Amino acid sequence: MGASRRFKLYDITALRGKVPSVLLDIYLEDPQNMEMISFIGGLHRSCGSFDISVRISEDIAEKANLSKEDIKETSIGVWNLYVLSKTYIEQEKFNKAYRALDIAERYWSKDLILADNTGISKIPYIEDLWLRRAFGYLIQGRKSEFEKIIDKVMTSRYELYEKAYPATGETPIRDVYLLDCFEYSSYMCRNTEDIKHAVVFIKTALRYLSRIPITNDYLEGKKCEKSGDYKNAYTYYLKFYLENRPTLSGESIAYGTCKSCAYFKTFDNVEGECQKNNIKVDQHKACSKYVALPLSELQ
Repeated sequence: MGASRRFKLYDITALRGKVPSVLLDIYLEDPQNMEMISFIGGLHRSCGSFDISVRISEDIAEKANLSKEDIKETSIGVWNLYVLSKTYIEQEKFNKAYRALDIAERYWSKDLILADNTGISKIPYIEDLWLRRAFGYLIQGRKSEFEKIIDKVMTSRYELYEKAYPATGETPIRDVYLLDCFEYSSYMCRNTEDIKHAVVFIKTALRYLSRIPITNDYLEGKKCEKSGDYKNAYTYYLKFYLENRPTLSGESIAYGTCKSCAYFKTFDNVEGECQKNNIKVDQHKACSKYVALPLSELQ
């Protein structure tokens, strides 16, 4: 008898005509390939087939071998737990969301990034998981738990940049995780009708955006704030912030990635070899064995 199958053949009818057929053919050739199954789940999410995508992510989360010995499956499993946490929060199934995040956090490590061949299923930092939990607490109005998580994220990011600056010269300016902290905190203040502090938080976020062209929204916000109209000031400042907020993920930071690692040997500064793990990598990969190059050697 053949090997037992962990995964059923998922319906891809809704994807036909919407995604390149070659991708569907690759899946059909090996429907037990967990990486490809996860990819198909992502395609279903993008095409609006949410029920199928949730079933796929739940199957992967249940059946993936979560262990330090199998970083490939652990990487895929943790990613799908992260995806599910968002869905569960949107469905107001908060306990299920937090259980998914608990498991994801237990098995997350920097080494999982090495196992992600697609580049679209990685969780660069543990702060991604913490902020997802903070968002759930925000929706629930659990102010005390929310503030503890936000403080945890901010402490972690500032500690990261204390190490990064001497190595790569990078600073917390435009860090998306810190920006999320300030943005979410402004929402919590707004939701609890502490509008004055909501303005303080969103203006802090604006300062962390660094120099950006001023628009009428910012000027109107400043005018409203000066007159004591904090509610409209917040509305204008928030609109201005959201229009200028960076969309890049944490991979834009060189510190902690192959790009600035002493073990990364490359000729084009994009792809190369990790001489510690003896594998091919690109500049955005990362692992727990990172050793920073001297700043003078970075291009």
